[in-house]
Amino acid sequence: MAACTAPAAKAALLTLLDARTGLNGVQVVWTFPGDKAERQYLCFGDTELNEVAGQLGNGTRHESYTINVWVSVHWPSNDPQDAEERAWAIVAELEAQLKPPNNADLGIAGANGIKSLTAQFAGGTLATYPELEGQTAQGSFRVAVEARI
Repeated sequence: MAACTAPAAKAALLTLLDARTGLNGVQVVWTFPGDKAERQYLCFGDTELNEVAGQLGNGTRHESYTINVWVSVHWPSNDPQDAEERAWAIVAELEAQLKPPNNADLGIAGANGIKSLTAQFAGGTLATYPELEGQTAQGSFRVAVEARI
């Protein structure tokens, strides 16, 4: 059994997001793509483990953690609204994937000793700023995860 379910949750979420038609043309990757970044990308940032608690007698462990998801749009237009609207559309796809009934277990409950897992969109921030060639909108958004293993 893994020390934390976060890698399994991230892998499942990455697969689900990569399949969303609303994210066509968006680079969906595990971590910051660096110099291989495309104009639009979604990737995982840090994971903050909030709580790990075991329940005496039944061997069940409860995890609570937050996965940060970064969204970035580099838009060739000089209108910052264009970049921001596209970034919010990407965020809407993340949020839609995590709304009921999609948020139930990311398809991984019952595997690898995971008894239950729920992931939910938990907000975030977005900023837009000018660049030499167009506009950029970037943000960090949170996915709250509760798991029992």
